[in-house]
Amino acid sequence: MLQLGDSIYVARNAANQLVKLHLSPDWTSSRPEETINSPLFAFPTAIIELRGSLLVTNAQLNAVSNPRLPFTVLQLPMF
Repeated sequence: MLQLGDSIYVARNAANQLVKLHLSPDWTSSRPEETINSPLFAFPTAIIELRGSLLVTNAQLNAVSNPRLPFTVLQLPMF
């Protein structure tokens, strides 16, 4: 997960999705704002922000015995 301002970005690993949630003013709840699906996702895990982009690791945790090398980090626009 990555928290930026009043948004949280969540990597939904097995679903191969990134979800942006909007936090309530008191940060006790959230609501989905947008979901990104991509064929480039391969069990996404960690997310960071760098210079206005999202970097997402493809951990391939679902392919332990036969991962596709090299492991990759995707650079996506902020959404």
